[in-house]
Amino acid sequence: MSTSPYSLLLTIHDDLRWLVLLSALVAVIAALTGLLRGLPFRPLGRVTGVVFISVMDLQFLLGLILCFLSPWVAQFWASPSAAMKVKEARFFGMEHLVIMIAALALAHVGAARSKRAGDGAKAYRTALVWFSLSLLLILAGIPWWRPLFQI
Repeated sequence: MSTSPYSLLLTIHDDLRWLVLLSALVAVIAALTGLLRGLPFRPLGRVTGVVFISVMDLQFLLGLILCFLSPWVAQFWASPSAAMKVKEARFFGMEHLVIMIAALALAHVGAARSKRAGDGAKAYRTALVWFSLSLLLILAGIPWWRPLFQI
């Protein structure tokens, strides 16, 4: 059985979403726990944020490569006005990309601001807000109609 580069990357990208969601959830829970318990930001807040950002960056890189291989994205860019009427072409050609770039930006801003916020409650509060917003966008941008696992 031959697997195309597109289908292989799509499978990896689809399954990696669970690691993105898990790392985001862990970063949010760690920020909430640190805030409520008055813990120092390092290492708990810093490590969970770095893992979340790293997994998000990998997922974004794979998604960006998929943009160049995807028939839905190609259909969207070939005729954007016509593709707006096709759910999958509109979603993958525009909506998914924009939402996930925004989620990635929020996660990076949250990591940077929480790092500069010091070592206490302010750092955790900053991480909690930005990572939570990023997680909400990620949840909104996932194509939930696709199979949950691409094994």
